[in-house]
Amino acid sequence: MRKILLGMALAMAGTTAAQNYNPNSKNTLEVNVNLQTGSSPISFDAPSLRLRRFIKDDIALRAMVAVSTFSNSDRIYDPGNRDKFGVTTQNNWNFNVGLGAEKHIKSTDKLSVYLGGQLMFATGGGKFSGTNTTNGFTYVPGGEFKNSVSGGFGFGLLGVFGADYYFTKNVYVGSEISFGYTYQFNGYQLNWNNQSNTATESKLTTTMGLGIAVNPGVRLGVRF
Repeated sequence: MRKILLGMALAMAGTTAAQNYNPNSKNTLEVNVNLQTGSSPISFDAPSLRLRRFIKDDIALRAMVAVSTFSNSDRIYDPGNRDKFGVTTQNNWNFNVGLGAEKHIKSTDKLSVYLGGQLMFATGGGKFSGTNTTNGFTYVPGGEFKNSVSGGFGFGLLGVFGADYYFTKNVYVGSEISFGYTYQFNGYQLNWNNQSNTATESKLTTTMGLGIAVNPGVRLGVRF
């Protein structure tokens, strides 16, 4: 996902350099490529695509969509014989959208600083399964288990402070800090293994509160 978004940004940058865009262009399109992403089913830090529309020279509306996936596979070996092992597989996904507005408070030919706010919504889920193990941590010949997470969601009401630096006429890099209230419920986990042959459901953690977050990625965009 990160490689695809980075490729899109580089392609947009090359296209912009080859064309003569109107300096009074009212739209920007940008990608956010995170330097590091986690494996949590719910996250507000997924790599994202964001569109802005300047309704005035110093006021812009913004809309963001982000999709991320995480996949991992591991072997769990028999302590007495490494020729025998179990295999676990994990797959998580995350989707979020955001809507907001910005007030650009200082602009030069190269730098544009802004304040704003946005409302965020997130959802996600995942699956964790294994063979020759019943818990994903110890080797059990013939063991099998399946875990799934569903029903996770989150929302946030955030203020933002950021800046865009135009290193060519209509191509920029940016950084942003967000602050405000977020709520995240990680959903319900369903567990099953072939030894007990019963399925049990548990409620996962909920986190909420005020906080400050620095965008962990690099924003690359074009104005058109």
